[in-house]
Amino acid sequence: MTVLTGAKSEAHQSGLIYSQFYHSIKEIFDAAKKYPFTNESLEALTVTPTLQKSMQHVGGGTSVQIPKLWASYYGNKRRCHDALTGALERHKSYDTREEHRINDALFSHLQAYLNCHDQWNWIHTVSEPLLHYTLQAATHLTFLHRKINQFCYGFELTQGLCQDEYIAWE
Repeated sequence: MTVLTGAKSEAHQSGLIYSQFYHSIKEIFDAAKKYPFTNESLEALTVTPTLQKSMQHVGGGTSVQIPKLWASYYGNKRRCHDALTGALERHKSYDTREEHRINDALFSHLQAYLNCHDQWNWIHTVSEPLLHYTLQAATHLTFLHRKINQFCYGFELTQGLCQDEYIAWE
């Protein structure tokens, strides 16, 4: 999530240009900004061949190559499995990261303050209770793995129910 400060806001006038917050768990699935199962053509695998041909005829769409779509689907499934298994083996922690873009003037003021007060290595500790839930990475990754398997099962079940002699839109 990116929060852009308004040009007339007090934060912007003080030097804050924007703040960005993101969850580092996306790194597991992010491969050159390509995330698994984002190919919309995969939906064609759950439609009967007869209905698929009818939709292409009426809509004027191009035909899809089912073997290539299955290869893509299974490749995505394998990629998720390998990524989550690898993440569990690395014992890495995942949390929300934040980045703040500031202007040169604010940076100079911060630099001068930290130099003056000898606080370059200052570590802030939180003593008040946290206002969020904290999960161990293994718990979260296992949950994600099971959820992906659940959706894959539903997808494959729907595809298995597609028979050429029936026209169904599930």
